[in-house]
Order: sequence, then C-alpha cells, then structure tokens
Amino acid sequence: MHTKEWVKAGCASLLTATMMMQPVAMLAESPKGKEGVDQKILEIGPRSGDEVTRHTLRVEDSPYLTHDQKLDLLRKHIKYIFVLFQENRSFDFYFGTYPGARGLFSQSAAMTPGFVQPIVKTDGTVGTISPFKIPQSITDIHGNTVLLYPEDTDSVNHGHAAIDAKLDLNASHIAQNDRYAFVEEGLKGTLSADGKTYTGPAPTEKQVQMGELVVGHVDCDTAPFLWNYADRFTLFDNFFDTVIGPSTPNAIAMIAGQSGETQWVKHPELSSKNNSTNAQLPVTGDPQPFWGSALDIFTPPGEKQPTESGGAPSTNPSSNLTFASLPLSFMGEQIFNITAKDLDPVFDLLDVQADIQKIAGDHNKPVNWGWFQEGYDHESTDPSSTATHLTYIAHHNGPQYFGY
Repeated sequence: MHTKEWVKAGCASLLTATMMMQPVAMLAESPKGKEGVDQKILEIGPRSGDEVTRHTLRVEDSPYLTHDQKLDLLRKHIKYIFVLFQENRSFDFYFGTYPGARGLFSQSAAMTPGFVQPIVKTDGTVGTISPFKIPQSITDIHGNTVLLYPEDTDSVNHGHAAIDAKLDLNASHIAQNDRYAFVEEGLKGTLSADGKTYTGPAPTEKQVQMGELVVGHVDCDTAPFLWNYADRFTLFDNFFDTVIGPSTPNAIAMIAGQSGETQWVKHPELSSKNNSTNAQLPVTGDPQPFWGSALDIFTPPGEKQPTESGGAPSTNPSSNLTFASLPLSFMGEQIFNITAKDLDPVFDLLDVQADIQKIAGDHNKPVNWGWFQEGYDHESTDPSSTATHLTYIAHHNGPQYFGY
C-alpha cells in the first residue's frame, strides 16, 4: 500500500447499500405460484405524495430515446453517484410496513416463516412474540410519559454464528427464521426443538428486552428521510446482505461482490505472509485490516493507514486481500501506470494479473472515486491540527483491506 490518495476523510460513514435511481415504480422479486410460474414482475407502489408527484413523469408520456441518447443525457446531467451504506438494520426494520412493499404484513402470518417467535420470559417460561412497532414513547405505571427513542436502538447480535443460529435451518436446510428472539436473549440454557420448553438459567429483564428488540420495527415517524427516498426513487424489497455476518465482510463485498472466496480457493493456506488467526478466508468476522496493522512492514511509516480509534496497530489482522474489486476496475486504461507504483506487486497483484489485462484492454477512462468515513482524517472535533482518529472504525473501511 503506497498511498492514501484512494480514500478521503468525510463527516459521515458511507450510509446505505442502495443506489437511488429515478423510477417511481417499486421493483419486487417475482413471487411464484403453485406451479412455480411468475405471478407478477413489477409492482407499482401507491400514489406518491403531492410534493413528489409534481416532479414525476408517467412512463407512457416519456419520449423515446435511443441507447446513445440516454448515455449522452447521463453524461451531461449526472456528475456524482453516492452509495449510502447503512448496517445493522434489516429491510423490515425500516420498511416492513411501507405501502406496497413485501414486508412484515404483506401476507398472512402462517405464510411468513418466523412471524411467531419463541421468547423466554424472566420466570423461565416460554412465550411468543411477533413483529411490533417500537413506539416513540410509553406511559409508565405512574402515568408518566417515557421516551423510548426508537431511532437510537441498541445493535443486535449480527455475528456470523448468531445469524446462522437465528435462521434455524431444518433437516432440509431451509431457514425457519424462528430463533431470532431466543438467540438474541443470549441464554446459556436449551430451547426444545418445538420452541415450547426451556431448560436453564432464566433471563434478566434486559435479556428479554433484547429478544423483543430483534423483532421490533419502525416506520415513517422514525425514519422519514428513508421513507421519502423510497417514495421519490426506487425501493428494492428483496435486498439482503451479501454475507451472513457483520460489518467487514459486507463492506468488502459491496466493492468486490465477495469477501474472499476466490482468494481462499487459490490459496488454501490462506496467506503466505500473514500468520495471524484472523487471516482465514473468506472474511466472516470483523478483523482489523492488514494495512495499518503491526504486520504491515511494506508501507513507509508516514503513509500507513490509520488504526481503529487511533489505537495501537493490530497484531492479529485480516489477510491482505488480493482479488478484484471496483477500485481496481476504476483504474481504467491507467491501470498499468497506477499498479506500477505498487511497493510489493507480488504480494498485492499476483492474483489479479488477468483482471489488469482485461481492464487495460477495455480502454475505459479512469473513474474518480472516494470512500468517505468519519475519523479517517482530521475532524473538526479533534483538539489540534493532528488527526486523532478517535471516531474511526477501521473494520468498516472496505478498501483498506486491499493492498493495491
């Protein structure tokens, strides 16, 4: 890693993994009928509000444009594309009750796997819980209003092992989706296969509340901007994380389409120069990036990447990732010139030689890009002109895991 030019500091982390485009129609994956036949390809959402409607144009009233004319218009009018990437929340948490979307209540409870979840109560008995809207406030037993702040809920367990357990695969490896509440309680006991009997220590009130939280959701009262985006642009209601797991593998997959499967196939030993226990591929956890770690001996001291919260460099980082990604493609016809500056091409570029040749042969112009993340560089909250990186979360920075 020879430069920090590929990433710029910003005031906010990259927010939601959906590019918002122009059409107002709501796209949905086609549901299958009893014979497996597509029943509906495109579902049109409800009529937008007046503020949105006055800016829209009916498809049938749109002028016909050739492919070249469309490209010309795009190049004239679109200068920047922002990908907002938000994590730790599901589609149903934000849009489960959005009109027209395939959400929490778009079909009967019996047709929705996991709609009814077992949850262990504080006395050790097992009850059930179903999706519910987290209110803005409640009234306590004394008649006082207590604010709940649903826009600032705790983060539930989204680790690879936890999500796998929550899915609760049956003997046919089909997810029953009925262990979210129980797994979230974090109990040490055992729940029976039918979800009706629990054996073990009873949960605390806090553990029960975490089990409740995982099936809670909000709506436009809590997330008005997201609902306005859905109203104004396009909402994909069958959009899932790429990797069953936490932040890092999905941040990497957002720019590479994977989190290391091809590198693992090429290098079963995982990494020839990295002996840390976090080097396993594909990435499924939140290891610190190789670049900026204590094992990064290739980058000059003044050019090293920042560390998590400005702390000590990790001695147990991820492998150096060496598979193709969008940043590699964005080099375009300048890819030979850019990769020629790599300080350790054997370590960084050996696995992407064919990609480099293909990208160079396409003769596309380079694409300027940046990854904006809080704390990467100097922030206005830093006490001096020196960046502290106190608010920097390195394991969110997908590009920092790649050496090229």
